[in-house]
Amino acid sequence: METRGFTLIELMVVVTIIGILSAIAIPHFRMQILDSRVMGAKAYLMQIATKQRQFFLREGKYCCTTDNFDEDLLNQGLGLSVEDAGDFCFAFVCSDAGKCNNPTATAFIAPVEAGDPAIEFEVWAVLRQQNATTINAPRSAQCKMSASKRPPTNWVQASGTSDPGREGQAIVLRYPPPPNGIDAAAGDRSLKYVWNEGISATSAMQP
Repeated sequence: METRGFTLIELMVVVTIIGILSAIAIPHFRMQILDSRVMGAKAYLMQIATKQRQFFLREGKYCCTTDNFDEDLLNQGLGLSVEDAGDFCFAFVCSDAGKCNNPTATAFIAPVEAGDPAIEFEVWAVLRQQNATTINAPRSAQCKMSASKRPPTNWVQASGTSDPGREGQAIVLRYPPPPNGIDAAAGDRSLKYVWNEGISATSAMQP
């Protein structure tokens, strides 16, 4: 029996199809990996929020007394351990002098909207790419790394690139949590933030 192989045109069609499928699938796969890495901050955000609420029940105000963007002060005031989270710098944002030992002028990541509970605080996990003592954070803030912080693992993109997951972008936990879904109004970086159980990775996942 005669054995028939593939023609050059047939091979070119197959290669073209594979290329198209790869061009579609690879960016989606990269975003899935980024999402899993970004959400590695979730446990730390929840830990900080829980410690702050416990502190408030004891002291009548949220910690801390000086710089809420200094990890060492948060560690000391709340008994935290965030040194292992080398890809993030953590900050606490609270602007109500009646609820905060150290109210900050830094605005929340996005405004409160109709139907949202009044914001008491936000915790930010700011993406970190370089082994520096401070990094730029949302709302023109500066986040200060703990002196014992582990170095970043280098999956975060450098600031100034067009990639998502860049240094200075943040994953945010808000308390009390807003309703799940997308905000109607834009917040930091003119983004409309998407909330799920009080957490938004919109900033971190957008270029």
